[in-house]
Amino acid sequence: LKKKKYKINKLIKSQDYTAFNKTDSRVFGLRTLLITLRHLMHIPLENRSTVYETLFNEGVLVGRKDKSSHKHMYLSTIPNLQVMILMRSLKSRGHITETFSWNCYYWILTNSGIEYLRGILKIPNNCIPNTLKKSQERAPRGEYIPKQNQSAMENTPRAF
Repeated sequence: LKKKKYKINKLIKSQDYTAFNKTDSRVFGLRTLLITLRHLMHIPLENRSTVYETLFNEGVLVGRKDKSSHKHMYLSTIPNLQVMILMRSLKSRGHITETFSWNCYYWILTNSGIEYLRGILKIPNNCIPNTLKKSQERAPRGEYIPKQNQSAMENTPRAF
């Protein structure tokens, strides 16, 4: 049994899933084995930090429900599946809230998520996401100037 576990761990690290034979599936259960292998994914540190930085800067991240897409909608260098897995991890910890509408996920950063990402990315406390920044007041627009002869036009009869 120890040899079989060693063999499976070695195959998992090499990501060669076709090398399992029937005896492995009998000992560990084929379904359990496939579920374990399907959920393992190595996400490079560069991709992880890019996703986390984007989420922290914007406060919101949008992604399509498309696991086979090779590119994310806005993060063109990162596969969509990796973004979905990272967001699932943050959601299970309670750092983001997830809304699903029209085949798109909307992930919104919570206060605990802000603190968590500050710790990971080593961001100072004075930096905040764009969703929490106060919007600047608009420049004053010109005053409304009524038309000169508006009252005179109201009194004139109209032709039909």
